[in-house]
Amino acid sequence: MSIKYFLPLVFCTLILASCSRITPDKTPDDTGEVKTTIAAPETTTTTAAATSTNTKTTAAKTKSKTTTTQAVATTVVTVTVPAAYEKKEEPAAEAPTEPDPNEEDKRILKAINELRSNFRYFSINGENKYSFEHYTRDGELLDFKNIENYMVYEAEILPMDRVLGSIADEQDLLEKARNVLITAKGQEYMEWLEKEPKHDPAIEYVREKPPIMAQYYEEYDTWYVYPTSPSWKRTDGEKGVISGWSEFPSFMCIRNSDGKLLGCLLNF
Repeated sequence: MSIKYFLPLVFCTLILASCSRITPDKTPDDTGEVKTTIAAPETTTTTAAATSTNTKTTAAKTKSKTTTTQAVATTVVTVTVPAAYEKKEEPAAEAPTEPDPNEEDKRILKAINELRSNFRYFSINGENKYSFEHYTRDGELLDFKNIENYMVYEAEILPMDRVLGSIADEQDLLEKARNVLITAKGQEYMEWLEKEPKHDPAIEYVREKPPIMAQYYEEYDTWYVYPTSPSWKRTDGEKGVISGWSEFPSFMCIRNSDGKLLGCLLNF
């Protein structure tokens, strides 16, 4: 065989051997001719379907993915800020209070009232707290809280100087106290306090107590002065007393050194 025919034959043999490794898909078409188609490799993803198609058949493969949705519970937590961390408004600064010029007078009045048991004039106003209500000179009802405050109030509103002058003796004191009573309660009151009883002239009566009495408290250098209701008794030893109408107890406290009227309870 001539070499010019041999070389082409070897070359074709090699081509055919190489092609024999591929499996052909031979399908006749409408004209009766056979066509060879090499199928494309199938690819698959988790989100889409992959399709392989030849001349007559289409194959579809689909992978599905199931998604499960779970309910999520929502919890609202309320956080309480401790009081120590809360922002607080600063209280307005209180105006400085002036010292009470009658503080010492009230201290003495309270001490003497305790000695005289004058707290019976208090009224209870809940929770064992005392109150002392009274109308002012202008007709306003006020709670003075205690008897000492009211006694100072009465002394301050009297139309006279509270300092009566130095006291020479007890009789001088009684005269000064008499003037206070006339100023506070009037002349008619004093006439009633000092009057003589109406009785049978054949029977003599004497007054049991003087119209005004006083007791001195040396520890406080103060006189406790009070009027008494008219009362007379027979001098012949027989029983029989004539008493005038009484009133609510009245009293005043006068300092011995200068005669200052510390306080009084005359119009309660």
